[in-house]
Amino acid sequence: RAKHAITFRNTKTLSAPALTSTIAAHLASILLTTTVDGLRLKTRTDHAVHREAYQDHVKAYKEALSLARSSYYSTLIGIQQSQPRMLFSTINRLLRPLDPHHPPGALDLCSKFLVFFRAKVDSIHQQLLVPSPPPPPTPTAPQLQGITRPPRCCLSTFSPVDVIQIAKLVTKAKTSTCSLDPMPTALVKAALSTICPIIVDIVNLSLSSGT
Repeated sequence: RAKHAITFRNTKTLSAPALTSTIAAHLASILLTTTVDGLRLKTRTDHAVHREAYQDHVKAYKEALSLARSSYYSTLIGIQQSQPRMLFSTINRLLRPLDPHHPPGALDLCSKFLVFFRAKVDSIHQQLLVPSPPPPPTPTAPQLQGITRPPRCCLSTFSPVDVIQIAKLVTKAKTSTCSLDPMPTALVKAALSTICPIIVDIVNLSLSSGT
């Protein structure tokens, strides 16, 4: 008997989450069905009793929906405590929901955009076409006497980098990241031993080609 009791307790523990989820879904279905039936009965009879019963069902359904929503987001925020990026995204979505409305695609709005950007481009062109001031006069030979010219330096070649240099730079970099990064900084640091040779090749190719 004790062995069967232990087996039953273990089975109950393993199946409790699924059982709880099934019961919750079943109760929500019953509550929604009861509310719909109450609406049909109220519409068909329009008795005061049926109307009050329908209002009670609607109130109970809204309270259950609000409680389920609060429980869901409380659990979600608790899970995301160690993930600041996802946590901030969830809180931002709760406090400032995204506007589902998009700007209309009317021709008038498109024409306004076109006129605005054309005016910006024309303004930039006009600023570029302003004549520059004349260059200063070239000093004569007597004026150049006693003046030491700075040495001319031309950076035509660059020394290639190696794995140690790149690894040191990546390791010292901050772990902060943004949505424009091709990979999160934390992921780059975690996989540095694998992708470091690839980064070295990219940097050296850029130094050798000048692009």
